[in-house]
Amino acid sequence: MQRPSVFRSVVLAVVGVLYAVAAGIMFWPTRGLAAQVFAYCGQAPLDARPGWTGADATALLIACGPAGQEAYREMATYDIAFPLLTAGVLALFTLGARRPSGRGWLLLLPIALYLLADYAENVVIWILLVVGQRLTPAVALVGGSATTLKWSALALSVAVLIGVIVRAQVRRGRDR
Repeated sequence: MQRPSVFRSVVLAVVGVLYAVAAGIMFWPTRGLAAQVFAYCGQAPLDARPGWTGADATALLIACGPAGQEAYREMATYDIAFPLLTAGVLALFTLGARRPSGRGWLLLLPIALYLLADYAENVVIWILLVVGQRLTPAVALVGGSATTLKWSALALSVAVLIGVIVRAQVRRGRDR
């Protein structure tokens, strides 16, 4: 029976705590960056609305006004690093909870898809924040679709992580 190393457990715990702090900065209900956008704009940021359209984006920018758009730019700036941090934590936990094998990288595919979709969404949101309400329908379609794909891939990534953890626990119980 192979026992997890104390070092690996400590690294996972520290990374988990640091990620919780980073997620709090983004999503804390009253003071997080997303909450600030909601407070100024009266609606959730596009990042949280799968399938949004150009009309949704225009309505959001109008509702935000200059102060809300500045809050959104602040959130979008933080969101440059947040997807990579999220993907890194998911990958670290997914690979850290399983036994090494040659096909372990396949478990990372939903995480990679999440990362690509989130960055595609971020590019479209930055285009929106820079050009204002002149977002073309094609670009809006890419943004809304990327947001939908991002949330779907993130859900799949978390499901894979839960499956890996459950499988590791079952194996650990059998090896005793």
